[in-house]
Amino acid sequence: MRYTLRIIIIFLATFGFSLDRREIIAFSSYFDSNETEITREIGNLGNKEEERIKKGILYLALAIQEPPVEKASYQATEIFKDFENKNVETILKAYGAMGYSLAARDDKNPLKKMWYVDKSIKTFNRIVSLNKNDWYIRFLRARCFSSFPEMFKVSDITKADFEFLQNLYESEKENISPTIMITVYYYLGEYAKSEKDIDKAINFWKKAIKIADKNRISNESHKKAKAKLNLFEE
Repeated sequence: MRYTLRIIIIFLATFGFSLDRREIIAFSSYFDSNETEITREIGNLGNKEEERIKKGILYLALAIQEPPVEKASYQATEIFKDFENKNVETILKAYGAMGYSLAARDDKNPLKKMWYVDKSIKTFNRIVSLNKNDWYIRFLRARCFSSFPEMFKVSDITKADFEFLQNLYESEKENISPTIMITVYYYLGEYAKSEKDIDKAINFWKKAIKIADKNRISNESHKKAKAKLNLFEE
């Protein structure tokens, strides 16, 4: 019996996935790196499963650069689609859905755009239905869905996800990073503006700027919040 258990443990260790949630999120800090740093890191990686996952994350990081690196979204999608039906950390499946949303942005073929958006929406919604309290996955969904046209009717889901993060952050139930909360408050301001509640929108943008200034962060959401505040407070 002891020999059998030892064989099972060895078998599981051999096929187990080596990157856990903490390691994946830590490696995802490359989302805030520049193109040169990301490209250099890709060059350091091989083709083992763990290294391919890291490459997928790095290609996502290239795809969200301003401007996006050409074909990076497709390269990320090609990697993550191989893990859709595998028993891996859920965040990796969410990164796959993120890849589809970025590919939808980049593809010039209208039919393929529609296919990528549909795939992203269905994948994200399936993941969140099984992980409703996972704030990081809900942030990824909200950020991706916020880029989809109104015809896809996901704005209510997007707003609910951002409000979910707001509630967690303000109640201090989760230690959500300042970079993420700057983005959350910027988009909540956009939703308030679309509902013609300008005072509420201004309040959200001020919160985004306050967090950015306190933590010495200057990302796209911070810049946009400042621009909107200057426009609507004049």
